[in-house]
Amino acid sequence: MKSIPFTTDDLVLKLGVSRVSVRKYLKKFMKDIGVLDVQIHYGTVGRPVSQHKLKQDHVQFIEHY
Repeated sequence: MKSIPFTTDDLVLKLGVSRVSVRKYLKKFMKDIGVLDVQIHYGTVGRPVSQHKLKQDHVQFIEHY
């Protein structure tokens, strides 16, 4: 299975959950247990966008959820 990069806003639109909740979960849980790679992309204006990608070799940590 290929991992597709996603942003917080992508999940907000799909799940209907608040941006703060998604960010908290991604940062405090998924990133801390090593399941996600995070890259920050800086545009010419506005805030930077964090792009997340699932680490394929760590999927077993979340499969039972």
